[in-house]
Amino acid sequence: MKFNDSHKAVFLPVCEKVLCQYKGYVMNNEMRPEISEKDVFYIKKDYTHNEPLGNLKKIIIVFLILPFLPFIIIGVIIDTINNNDRFLSILGNIMITILGVFFRNRITITSEKYKKERYKEIVEEDIPGFIKHCHSHFAKVYLYSYSELTSSDQQRVNELIGNGSVQGIQIIESLSDLSKLIQEHKISVHNSFLVLLSEDLIEVKNAKKLGFSDLFLSNKIGVWGKRNFNGKSSLSWNSKETLVSMKENVFHYIHAKKNVYFDNKTVVFIEEEKDDFLNKYISQNYEILCTRFYEKGMRFIYFPSLKDGLSELPENIYSYLKIKIPYLYNLQDNEIKELITEFTANIDEESFVANFIAPLELPYFKRPCLLRSMSGGWKNTENRFTYKPLIYSSEEDLNNLFDQYFLQLVIPDDEEGACYRRESPPPEYESDFHFYRDAFKDEPELKEKIDQIKAQGNYGVLAEAVIYMIATLKNVKPELLQKIQPLIEGRDLEKKAEVLSPIHIDKDNRIFLPSYGNREIKLHALPKTVYFLFLKNPDGIRFKELHLHKEELMEIYADISPKSDLESMRKSIDDLVDSTNPSLNQKCSRIRQEILSIIDEPLAKYYYIDGYRGEEKKIKINPSYIRFE
Repeated sequence: MKFNDSHKAVFLPVCEKVLCQYKGYVMNNEMRPEISEKDVFYIKKDYTHNEPLGNLKKIIIVFLILPFLPFIIIGVIIDTINNNDRFLSILGNIMITILGVFFRNRITITSEKYKKERYKEIVEEDIPGFIKHCHSHFAKVYLYSYSELTSSDQQRVNELIGNGSVQGIQIIESLSDLSKLIQEHKISVHNSFLVLLSEDLIEVKNAKKLGFSDLFLSNKIGVWGKRNFNGKSSLSWNSKETLVSMKENVFHYIHAKKNVYFDNKTVVFIEEEKDDFLNKYISQNYEILCTRFYEKGMRFIYFPSLKDGLSELPENIYSYLKIKIPYLYNLQDNEIKELITEFTANIDEESFVANFIAPLELPYFKRPCLLRSMSGGWKNTENRFTYKPLIYSSEEDLNNLFDQYFLQLVIPDDEEGACYRRESPPPEYESDFHFYRDAFKDEPELKEKIDQIKAQGNYGVLAEAVIYMIATLKNVKPELLQKIQPLIEGRDLEKKAEVLSPIHIDKDNRIFLPSYGNREIKLHALPKTVYFLFLKNPDGIRFKELHLHKEELMEIYADISPKSDLESMRKSIDDLVDSTNPSLNQKCSRIRQEILSIIDEPLAKYYYIDGYRGEEKKIKINPSYIRFE
């Protein structure tokens, strides 16, 4: 089974701390091996009287209180009559005094370490700990240097390579020279981490000088040195005084180069070599596992059990597939079924799994495992994955492993725990301010229609993957493949624009998507008027300037509306251009919902009206794709 053989990598600069594998105290970026813990800290002792009573003492106290119970009842009656709690207060103080004689809390002493004033800037470094952390997350460590090494330094580097601490070294003139090492060692750049010495920041003053990849920007670069809050380079804010403090940048997550069809509700079983015991375990427990995943809102893909299911897909799965892959509107349902059936008959388990993850271009990860997407809704997590290696020696180990896995399994949500400082809304309704709230609101009627179609997502993620993999079998129904040829040719699916359909408006003002089976975007006259206005103004329009297009709107509306009452039509247009009226956002919402009933995200975003607050709202599709008869 062929998998991507690229690896994560961490690039470290050659310096004395790395070469001697320093572990100890650092102050102002300098090693201080002569300083010990007792030099840095002093012990501060705190006294406390809060040691809790033991259970035996608690039992004795209960028995001592019992003789006072009649007095407590009498006290409650007296205080109720007098409408105060004076008697009970006196009684309580007497009891506390008596009990305190017999049950004094023991004085306990706690102590804490505090840094001495002269060492308040000192920090602890652990180079071997950092390298061990990299290896535990399958990241190879490479060294780089801007100058040739001395013979003694070369000997120390050779020792590090010999004991497996580092993989190799590259002598460079500029950071872009690392591209050679990256190519030779098949390094996954978007999963790697580059460490710079603070004095080398000038090398990346202009980040484009990195040369080999923009993926080595922001969180992919760490600066090893004391943070310079006055530094002009934004990278100075990535500074950490110790290398060990950068461990958080080398993590268990792996990042795909692109995420074609994986969603965060799917978990896939991946193995490199056939493990008969493990496969037997999963096959025998497959229904139970699927149920447990379902209870977590997720689906489990295990190819041996699902291959048969592909030939028995429910009829309404084809509507789902067409929304996800709108080029399939060019095929009849029976033709899609024929393609899938033919595909599953001509592909084995190994080929399926390999092709299923091949488009992701993930770096090496330990297998067999459970692979899943950790996309939580934000841009920086859309290509993030994690994996759970299935390491076991018995069936009981597997039972415990899955039990623990399900305990921590949750659908990622990047919004969870996020705090926002919301801007106060304007004193009256403002269409631009409330655009995302109202224009992206789901209308009940269309939402129900879309939800019914997307309910087949459990099967859809699998069937969708099959459609994308069909191109690997060129001899499968060539006459059907011809109908979706642009999709097959555009298999670099991150380049979504390559498989977009033009927008064609005929002489009757009907809106069609020719490449998507000539599907029609059906809109009533007023939403269609808004849509045509933005189609005819591809550079976009600010909502606060919409009133400048009032006459253009009226002309479009008069052309497409069946109404003849000009006064009523002008009132509708006045409402549209009035920024204090929700009419415009309502029409934008209707347009978006109608498009989403035909095309799913991310393709749909090219067809509806969108834009940030205060900026031009526009339809993102290239103007050359818009055709009016």
